[in-house]
Amino acid sequence: MEALLKTVKEKNLQAETIVSIFHDICSASKTENGTTAMFLAEPKVKSILARNYLVEVALECVTGDNNTIHTPSLLALLQLGGLLTRNRRYALIIVDVQNDFISGSLAVGEGDQVVPVINNLGSSFDIIYKTADWHPSDHISFHSNVCSGHHPLENPADTKMFETVKVKGPPSLNQTLWPDHCVQGSKGGVFLFSLSSSLVFSLSLSL
Repeated sequence: MEALLKTVKEKNLQAETIVSIFHDICSASKTENGTTAMFLAEPKVKSILARNYLVEVALECVTGDNNTIHTPSLLALLQLGGLLTRNRRYALIIVDVQNDFISGSLAVGEGDQVVPVINNLGSSFDIIYKTADWHPSDHISFHSNVCSGHHPLENPADTKMFETVKVKGPPSLNQTLWPDHCVQGSKGGVFLFSLSSSLVFSLSLSL
């Protein structure tokens, strides 16, 4: 580690190179908390990461091959950016981790891998918010409602899933067509049961 720090100090490394080095340290040193702290303590590293790469490097801290979080690295990085103060509270916002987006009609490939990351992050925040898609069954974006004529189109032939169509007005509007998803009161709109029961939600928003 001393040799690495010497290289960082003495050589005119590109910012991208320093970010890459930090990524390697986080990946290889999940249990060696001091290694990451030493690297972040170097003034040149602080300057580059805080100025240009705070978000990107934070992502390296919170994700890994086994979806674990390296909490000491994340907290050190937040301190580096001047984001932690005694009088400030920190919120984790969980967005739309619902059945239809994980295994249902609009499933995201490997979307379930976000769950252990969320469960590990929860204890590091003062407040936890969650949001949800929560559509009425006659929602204008649902392909089924357009095909049934519930929401007439300017061109009735335009009924392909995932394409943008023009819905008759007034006023007329452009609308992307989606499968029925996250319908109010449906199983697809429910949050994943694998989210930790220890997560205490301060506020839930249904949009």
